[in-house]
Amino acid sequence: MIAHVTRGKALPTEIADQIIERTDGVPLFIEELTKSVVESGSMTDAGDHYSIAGPVVPLAIPTTLQASLLARLDRLAPTREVAQIAATLGRQFSHELLSAVADMPPARLEGALEQLIRAELVFRRGTPPDATYTFKHALVQDAAYSTLLRTRRQQLHGRIAGTLERQFPEIAAAQPELIAQHCASAGMAEKAIEYWDQAGRSAVHRSTMAEAAAHFRTALKLLGSLPKSPEQRSRERSLQLALAGALTVAKGWASPEAGEGYARARELCRDAPDGTQVAIAWAGALSYLLNRAEIRASQELANELLQLSEGRNDSETKLIAHRNMGVSLMFRAEFSRALPHLQRSLDFYDQARHRPPKLTPHDVRVTCESFVAWTLLLLGQPDQALAQSRSAPAWARELSQPYTLAFALHVNCVFHQLRGQGAILQERADELVAIAAEHCFPVFVGTGACFRAWAMLELGGSIEETISRMRWGLATKRATGAEIKGALLSGSFGGSTQASEPNCRRDNPVK
Repeated sequence: MIAHVTRGKALPTEIADQIIERTDGVPLFIEELTKSVVESGSMTDAGDHYSIAGPVVPLAIPTTLQASLLARLDRLAPTREVAQIAATLGRQFSHELLSAVADMPPARLEGALEQLIRAELVFRRGTPPDATYTFKHALVQDAAYSTLLRTRRQQLHGRIAGTLERQFPEIAAAQPELIAQHCASAGMAEKAIEYWDQAGRSAVHRSTMAEAAAHFRTALKLLGSLPKSPEQRSRERSLQLALAGALTVAKGWASPEAGEGYARARELCRDAPDGTQVAIAWAGALSYLLNRAEIRASQELANELLQLSEGRNDSETKLIAHRNMGVSLMFRAEFSRALPHLQRSLDFYDQARHRPPKLTPHDVRVTCESFVAWTLLLLGQPDQALAQSRSAPAWARELSQPYTLAFALHVNCVFHQLRGQGAILQERADELVAIAAEHCFPVFVGTGACFRAWAMLELGGSIEETISRMRWGLATKRATGAEIKGALLSGSFGGSTQASEPNCRRDNPVK
């Protein structure tokens, strides 16, 4: 139907998705909204398709369609206030929450809801007070919401946020982004920022990093509208570091997004009194450089970070500094120097204070223990290395954080590849690919594919298929900007095959 209105010219995906989501398949709504978009002048006719420059804004309801919807609401004048409050709550809302926010006699509220249901503007599931309601169409909700004056909207959003905080703490804890949206619409910017930050960190804990990055970006944008102050600058540093960490996971350690995120964080942290924030920013930039195989530049940052830690007493800075020095030295093949730094880092680790995402997206203990095992193996101490190698995955499983477990499996795969243990490597690689595909960790999708291919060959598989899978994995990894460990992953099977960024579980040919 959209194609018919546009005469076969494709709309930008984001625009088409909005039309589909908001019209619910109603022919009139589809036609009117599509016509409105085409005639708005917001898109450029590119011949066989339309294109749009800049961010996509929410679509406005066409005047003719809005008039029709408003006329239906006007015929139910006594119910308008309830429809407006319900529209402010969202397309779907519970009887219990509506009742708490509306603050009107139960009989009046239930009578208004019955009218809306009879008019087929709202559907009900269940029996009050345990019922839930849904506007029949998103555009009906939009029309009801549009009749509110600005000051009344702000009042309602503020009342909803306060009601959720006081009377529905379980919703506030599970959906901080919902409170954030209402606070922002109520003009309560500082409280909205706090809840966006909380929503982002909750998403990091679940390892839904694209979602986390979106929340942190929203918080930073809102923060930029507030007057400058020391408190505001400190919060900006914290949010920027959290955003950079989320981008590192979602896009890859060596991705341009991660590099830009940590570059901005370093800029904000240059005059920061908080040594931990500086350490995290420098460590993130170091990781970016190291994974791009810029070994010398990353070592310079490791030296700066270690010097910074020597002048401070906080354990977080020392923890991060020694970890990064150890990792950097290991990749310079200075194994004897690397090992003491990795072990020293573990001396400063406190599981209550340092579990992710408090410092970094993945657990520092897991990082250090993984690299200690690897370093011991390279130093010719296989028995000690094998005993140590079991610790990091075990602790990662105890943490129940997908990204930390993926990191532990990734390094454990390297360890067993070096030991030539194909069966164990295959087991670890299978688990790594499953986690990486489910949670969209692009680097680990690529490295996991390489490990799987190497194990397949070790166990007697086809060399042609091994090379094909190895090349796909390397291309997938390099699509994120990463170059480190390329030779180790591929052995002698190099390849320049290019691949776009993996589309997680949907496009993973190595499953």
